[in-house]
Amino acid sequence: MFGKKKSNSEKLERLYHQYGKLLLNIAYAILNDQSLAEDAVHDTMIRVMKNLHKIDESNESATKGFLAIICQRVSYDIYNDKLNLTTNEEVFNDIPDTTKSPLSIIIDDESLEKLVDNIKKLSPKYREVILLKYYHECTYEEMSKLLNVEQTTLRKRIERAKVALSKILEGEK
Repeated sequence: MFGKKKSNSEKLERLYHQYGKLLLNIAYAILNDQSLAEDAVHDTMIRVMKNLHKIDESNESATKGFLAIICQRVSYDIYNDKLNLTTNEEVFNDIPDTTKSPLSIIIDDESLEKLVDNIKKLSPKYREVILLKYYHECTYEEMSKLLNVEQTTLRKRIERAKVALSKILEGEK
């Protein structure tokens, strides 16, 4: 047990040394305050620590994307708290529900590239949940802890992301 804890702390330390400046830049771009940005990076690493098993250090782009998504979410949470804005959950609950079911996509090599390009067109709140759910294979419970959002909100957000993605894909036909 001790060996696993030591390897986890070493992994977390490597991640911090490798990506800490990137995370600080992301947080600072959102918060425009060095102290708050440092807090955001600290909170990001705490959330990452609970999900180290999801990180494959050999896949640098996936690791960087995973950490960036978490840091952005933490930074936005701090920003909202700082300005006493309503929480994201309250804002998203006011969005009217759609009755359209998500379009199923059969992925082959050519359509995968098209799908990735279209995912990039989604708003950040939808793009982050799609990437965490389907690329990083996070459960709703893990995503809830990482993004500090209720699981029911995440389910609805994924549903809406699929609808938005379907609309983008239908527009290309």
